[in-house]
Amino acid sequence: MILADLIHRESGVPLAEIMLLRHSNAEVAKARSHNVSIEEYTALQPTDSKYDFHRSGATPISVVVVVVDDRVNAVYRVTGIEAEGSVYALGSPAYQQFELARQKDDRACKRFRLIAQPSAAIGLPVRGWNGRTRTPVQRADGGFFDEIEVGSNDESSFRDECERAFQAQVETATQDSSEARLRRIEAANALPTRISASSYVFVRNPDVVAETLARANGVCQDCKSAAPFKRRSDGTPYLEVHHRRRLADGGTDTLDNAVALCPNCHRKAHFG
Repeated sequence: MILADLIHRESGVPLAEIMLLRHSNAEVAKARSHNVSIEEYTALQPTDSKYDFHRSGATPISVVVVVVDDRVNAVYRVTGIEAEGSVYALGSPAYQQFELARQKDDRACKRFRLIAQPSAAIGLPVRGWNGRTRTPVQRADGGFFDEIEVGSNDESSFRDECERAFQAQVETATQDSSEARLRRIEAANALPTRISASSYVFVRNPDVVAETLARANGVCQDCKSAAPFKRRSDGTPYLEVHHRRRLADGGTDTLDNAVALCPNCHRKAHFG
């Protein structure tokens, strides 16, 4: 599946307002070693550089897709410029140390306001950028913007990849704070996007799943029994998140429409 096409369908944003940004693996490793997040590394961009989401004379970017290690790491909605100044003035103390370690001179930059977006692409492998390491940015007018693909070409495999990637996103969201999850949930669309892969795949919000499980605290919200077992992967209580009104019937992907159930109660909800 063409990556830009998928993001366009998920977000409703025109292709001209989408940027594909491939961070250097080496620079990401340095950033992480200084406790700099991918979000901050993406939000701070040199003014009027090719990375500037609001570069003079170019169509403003509304959605940026971040690629790390040939996988989609994150999808951010660009909601505006938070501040303008210099790298050392706008960066966090950790970011300033990161810049010093890179021996970078201070320079004019913008700090953009980014909101993480759910996407079926997150965690999926990216194809079509190999051998083009000196081209870290692609906009709609780029040489191979519409050649960059994500996931498997086989539609059945693509659905399976989406499900595995979604479960990994849920695990990541579970490690975050409830405050951070609720902030992202508030900014997310209530109605999930559908993307076609023979049958439809819903782009669910991993924060809704993680927050619903956290609130249940290992107890089925129907029968009130403890989860029947713990996950082998991380030892957390196994419950399943059920949408009271099915997404396929127009149900919202929100906390109000989600409940954590044991497997028996989940089957009952569907077939009882």
